[in-house]
Amino acid sequence: MAPSPRGPVERQRVPPTYARTASWLGVWPVAADEPPGQDGRELFAVCRSPSAADGCVVLTGEYKERRLVHRDGDWHRSVQVWVVAGEDEQRKVLLQRRSAHKDVDPGTLDVSCAGHVSGADSVRETVVKELAEELGIVDVPSFGTLRPLFTCCASNGDPCQGVADNEWQYVFALVKHAHLPNLSAADFYPNPSEVDEVLVVDTPGIKTVLESRSPRWLDSNRLYISQLMHSLQAL
Repeated sequence: MAPSPRGPVERQRVPPTYARTASWLGVWPVAADEPPGQDGRELFAVCRSPSAADGCVVLTGEYKERRLVHRDGDWHRSVQVWVVAGEDEQRKVLLQRRSAHKDVDPGTLDVSCAGHVSGADSVRETVVKELAEELGIVDVPSFGTLRPLFTCCASNGDPCQGVADNEWQYVFALVKHAHLPNLSAADFYPNPSEVDEVLVVDTPGIKTVLESRSPRWLDSNRLYISQLMHSLQAL
């Protein structure tokens, strides 16, 4: 049996009233033949592979549709945001369960917020957009401080489904202001086309479950886990 996060786990299902707030959060409908929450025709900027770019993120100048990028395994940019609050042993971290409609790793527990960088958007623009679309955080400065942690490369996907997801990942932490109440699932309004649920765990619990290799969790390599834990402890 896979280990469970230490300490209490707080969950919140997607509220049924979300549909009434989706428009002002910037959640737009996609084509009728696309799964909710993703548009296969969304344009991504193609990057050189890590080996071809000597470990640096280098744009090729080519733009391709999402479905073609994931079919062909092109390298592209994404962002990850770990929403955290508290200090030391009292630090809490928000997780999300990815929508069952996602083309990559549907239904798995994952980083608080994540998304691809669309077209010519900047990384920071994408962070702000994804926090609003996925979690309902529409005023980032009022909620907390955004801090860059590290950049890494990762390959995911499902060859059986014809999905090869090769990403340059820009990893951030959104640290909730100390004068605000501690982290709670009730702080957020998840987008049901992106997120099935959110939950709050403590920091040691993150390391335990990431290393468990449980199929309920998005797979992470040990280098990423080590870098993440070091970065969270240094906040």
